[in-house]
Amino acid sequence: MKGKHCAKLEFHGKWERGEVQVDGETIGYTLYEIDARTEDQRLENARCKALDGYLNVFAPGHGQTAAGARSLITTIVALSSSKILWSIDVDPPKGGDPTKAEALIKIIRRKASDELLEGESQESAELPFLRVRAFGWSHGAAELMRAAEKDCDLVQQVVGLCPIGLIERPPSELIWSFMLESLRILWDALRRRDWRTVARALAIGYDIISGCVFDFLRSKSLWRVIDDIRWASRKVPGGEYDYDGIVVILFGRKDTVIRWQDVFPKAKEPSDIEHLLEEYKRRNFPKARGLQVRVLEGNHIAAEANASYYIKTALDLLDQENDLPNTLNVLQNCLL
Repeated sequence: MKGKHCAKLEFHGKWERGEVQVDGETIGYTLYEIDARTEDQRLENARCKALDGYLNVFAPGHGQTAAGARSLITTIVALSSSKILWSIDVDPPKGGDPTKAEALIKIIRRKASDELLEGESQESAELPFLRVRAFGWSHGAAELMRAAEKDCDLVQQVVGLCPIGLIERPPSELIWSFMLESLRILWDALRRRDWRTVARALAIGYDIISGCVFDFLRSKSLWRVIDDIRWASRKVPGGEYDYDGIVVILFGRKDTVIRWQDVFPKAKEPSDIEHLLEEYKRRNFPKARGLQVRVLEGNHIAAEANASYYIKTALDLLDQENDLPNTLNVLQNCLL
C-alpha cells in the first residue's frame, strides 16, 4: 500500500448551499454529498432509519472548497460501509472556529433528520442510531475536534489527517511554514519530473485560493477571512477537553507545516511516540475512549496524494476499538 496512488474513483456528488442560525448569527455553508448506495441499500436504510455503519463527515483544509480533496472523499466513500459522505465547508463566522463547530453539528443533525426521519427537520432531533465518523484534513481536523466535543453522542470517531490544532503557534509562523512547504513540494516534484504531483499541488493551490476568495465574497468581511487564519493557529485539545469518543491522528513524516516533532518533542523517532502516548492522552485527550497516533510517509498533501494509504491506515486503527454495542443496537432497530 505504501507509496502507491489509489485508483481513480468515479463517484458523482451533488452540491447544496444552506444556512444555519447560531446565537442569532446566520451562517452560510456549502455541502458536497456523495451517496454511492445501491437502491436496495437506500430502501433498507430508510426502513431502519439507520445507515450501514457510520455517516462519514469530512471537513476540508483551510480555504479548500467542499469537493477540493477529491481523492480523499471518494476513497472514504469507497472504503466505508455506509457508502455516503458529507463534505461541509462553513463560511467564516463572527465567532470563529467555536461557532463553526456549533454550525457543523446543526448542519449534520438537520440534514440527518430530513433524510433518516422522513422529513422531521429538527436540528435537535433524537437520532439514536446515527453514528458519525468525522475526517478532517489540516484546519478541518481542528474544526471537527471542536465539533465533536460539543456533541459526543453524535460524533463518535474523529480522524485528524495532518491536523492543525494540536499545538499553539503564532499565525505568522503557520503561514510561513505553509508557504515554504508548498514551494518545497512543488520544487521536489519538478526536480523529479513527477508531473502528477505537480498537477495535484497546483490544483490544491488553486482550490485554496478560490476557497479564500469565496469566503470573502460570502462573508463580505476581510477581517473574518484573516481571523479564520488566526483560529487555525490555536490549540484545541488540553486538560479540559471533554470529547469521550475515539481519536486517530495521522502525521506526514516529511510534513513541515504540521510537524509531529512539535507535538511530541521528546520523541527522537516516530517509534518513540508509543511510549509517550499515555501521558500525551492524559494531558490532551483525558476523556477519550481511545487515542491512536501514527507517522506515515509523506508531506502535507500526502493525505490527498496517497489517500488510500492514509484512509486504510485510519480505518485499521479504528477497527481495533470494539464498537459492538452500537452495531447491535442498529441491527435490533432494523428487526423491529
